[in-house]
Amino acid sequence: MADGGTAEDAEDGRIALLVVGLIAVVLALVLAGTAITVVHVQDRRLLACADRVAAAASNVVDAGAYYGGEGRGQGLVPSPSGARAAAGAALSELAGSTCSVGRGVVLEEVTARGGEVLVTVSAVADLPLVPPALGPVPAPALVATSSARTS
Repeated sequence: MADGGTAEDAEDGRIALLVVGLIAVVLALVLAGTAITVVHVQDRRLLACADRVAAAASNVVDAGAYYGGEGRGQGLVPSPSGARAAAGAALSELAGSTCSVGRGVVLEEVTARGGEVLVTVSAVADLPLVPPALGPVPAPALVATSSARTS
């Protein structure tokens, strides 16, 4: 070479830069995969919470419908107001265990029709690996719906 160095000297340091870049890409992929896994696990936990809340809400039977007027009862039919109250109570009771998902679970809807109770809960996923320097990162909203039959 003109400056007295060899061709190999001109390549020194470039491999180290490539290795650092490769490590950064691999680290970014691992962090993204971990975040996706965390959100998926929270989604499954929210579904388990919805199942438990629906089961608790389906245990409240409408006495008027069961005993019925003139001896013609409708069978086991959940009470709409009682189902909503039981779902709220179950969610409060399970807030420290099964329903401890993301930034908190919200009871969106409770519907009692026929012999079935349909419960919808939602939560905002918590992303623990996001550094605070990135500021408020929009986290995905999770929604789960579950139903339970009165027995």
